Amino acid sequence: MAGRSGKNTRAVCARRIGADRRHAVIGATTQHKKRPLLNILVSFFLAFSVAMIPFPPWAEVYRPDLVSVVLIFWCVYQPARVGVVSGFASGLILDVMLGSPMGQHALAKSTIAYLASRFHKRISMFPLIQQMIVVGVLVFLDQLISSVIRGMLDNYAINWKYFLGVFVAMLFWPWLFYLFAHLRRRSNI
Repeated sequence: MAGRSGKNTRAVCARRIGADRRHAVIGATTQHKKRPLLNILVSFFLAFSVAMIPFPPWAEVYRPDLVSVVLIFWCVYQPARVGVVSGFASGLILDVMLGSPMGQHALAKSTIAYLASRFHKRISMFPLIQQMIVVGVLVFLDQLISSVIRGMLDNYAINWKYFLGVFVAMLFWPWLFYLFAHLRRRSNI
């Protein structure tokens, strides 16, 4: 009996350890699934924060649209999590934050989110220089849609200086790409 109870004790302990490991893995999996969403939300929060930083009047034309750049990145590399609805929501948030007509940025952001999500496989295969050009075209389209809507509502004349921020956004792409790629590797997105 003493020999049998020792074996039974070991078997019970082994089952408990196995159960503890399964619970630890399940807990890690749910926590692991929350991390990508947290990374996405934090990156959007930081982009919105930069959008609210006041620039001097002479530097306002060089303001990069980091919300668009972050949106493009996540639409290309996480199209299942970030897409047209995220673009529309981020545009509405920008409309409220900047006091622009409701839907101005929402239409522009949802358009570029659709294009980035639609062609995400192609864009992700491009070299970094070519991705910068695609980002520039998408941010230019965003700025163009916003300025056309603004022109229709406020009789605002479209000025070429308004598009200088596109080049700054293109220059931000490699930095954000490497930063977000590092975050994706660390959180196994």
